[in-house]
Amino acid sequence: MSFVHITLKLVIGFVGLWVITRLLGKKEISQLTPFDFVSALMLSELVGNTIYDDEAGYGKLVYALAFWMLLSYAMDRVVYRSRKLRKPLEGEPSLLIVNGVVNQRELDRNNVDMEQLCMMLRQRNVFSLNKVAFAVLETNGSLSILLKSEYETVNRGDLNLPEQVQRPAEVMIKDGQIQGDGLKEIGKDESWLRKEMLEQGFMDPRQVFYAEWTSEDGLYIVRNEEPVRKD
Repeated sequence: MSFVHITLKLVIGFVGLWVITRLLGKKEISQLTPFDFVSALMLSELVGNTIYDDEAGYGKLVYALAFWMLLSYAMDRVVYRSRKLRKPLEGEPSLLIVNGVVNQRELDRNNVDMEQLCMMLRQRNVFSLNKVAFAVLETNGSLSILLKSEYETVNRGDLNLPEQVQRPAEVMIKDGQIQGDGLKEIGKDESWLRKEMLEQGFMDPRQVFYAEWTSEDGLYIVRNEEPVRKD
């Protein structure tokens, strides 16, 4: 294939991609749904393969771009106009935390474990699970959170309070397993942890789905909804 043909196909592909982008509207990367992302990958693969295929002429490239643009535009219009089809086509947000309680079923349904949930919270500058009233996993994979009222942002300077050293929550128990590193960080041992658990009605670590400790609130425990297996 000559450089002239490759150049013309690249120009056609460039113009076609620009038209598709303008037609489908502007979206930030964070707003893209999984379908949008896969669609963009498919489009780039489609254009790339057509450009360097000797048997694919200009007409096939234009047809491929036009037909893909038509499919994408039709899908966007259907999702935009039909409320009944919007949920099955785009999915719906999932409540991972409701009134301060972790929804373990929703975590499992979305293949999100506690470590991933805590990571997403830290990305939103929330370093303690106990501070969250609601957490919503959006259809684009981002996490929206609502803090409990007592943890809403207030500047200490506004209240004339002295500065206080802040540190993130330390994980004590995860998936029924005691985390020795977390205990070591706060200078405690397993016997102390079991005593704190017992005060909250937990006799076995396997009863605990997740537990964390902060200097402000002490030990915060999320009960494991699955029955504890007897050894």
